[in-house]
Amino acid sequence: MLSKDLESFICTNVCVYIGDYMYTTVRVEQKTKEKLEASKNYDREPLNSVIGRLIENASDEEITDDEIKQIEAGLKNIKEGKYKTLEDAEKEWGI
Repeated sequence: MLSKDLESFICTNVCVYIGDYMYTTVRVEQKTKEKLEASKNYDREPLNSVIGRLIENASDEEITDDEIKQIEAGLKNIKEGKYKTLEDAEKEWGI
């Protein structure tokens, strides 16, 4: 039986498809592979799709000045109490 520290460094191979024809093997720790497996949207989702989705979600798109102004305006409204709770909205819409 391996120690917990040693177990965490054991690597496994993850096959990642690039485009339609190429692929490469990536070595990741077993715990990382388990996290990737747990991130699947459905049981048979390929790990390539999981990795692609994680990369897409982690993109470093910059926030525009207009978006910053909108966020600041929203925070100001919240501080001033200019908002509706979910319960208020449900009552208003009869939900």
